[in-house]
Amino acid sequence: MRFARRHGWIVADPVERLEHDERPRPERRRQRVLGRAEIERLLAVCSRRDRLMVATVPYTGMRISELLGLVWDDVDFDAGVIHVRAQLSRAHRGAPARRVPPKTVASVRDIPLVTQLARLLAARKPGFVQGSSKGRALRGSSPAGSINTCLLPQTAKQEGSVLVGRSAQVSLRSSIQLGLV
Repeated sequence: MRFARRHGWIVADPVERLEHDERPRPERRRQRVLGRAEIERLLAVCSRRDRLMVATVPYTGMRISELLGLVWDDVDFDAGVIHVRAQLSRAHRGAPARRVPPKTVASVRDIPLVTQLARLLAARKPGFVQGSSKGRALRGSSPAGSINTCLLPQTAKQEGSVLVGRSAQVSLRSSIQLGLV
């Protein structure tokens, strides 16, 4: 509406005239959470290279940018917690991706480290937790690609099919709906 007002398409925002309780509210849908067996099935079809990245998503609920910005100092095995203190910014021309503070105060949090994820993390080398084999940060598109790769049935892989969606969340949601997970 603000865009339409700025461009002179409308004179006033009709929603502004409504009382607070009259304004439309989006319907909150209950989010689907993968069960233990579903997570195990998902991880069973992942390559060794992608398994840690894909496992971190359902075990922590972290955003992709937080996942990519995770470093070993954020993982406290003794306390059994992952500290979310930064995220990885997007790379732009002439400016590589870098660790930056999260967008909101609420994004700074501690996430319990479940045993299944702790075992996978303990087997990794230092560097970025979700890094390349050389310890460098991965590009932002890697999680979606990794999850797509893990979720494609073998026949679809051979035929070159891909799941619809540009983000890991969309791909995961699509996979759940298609019955792949």
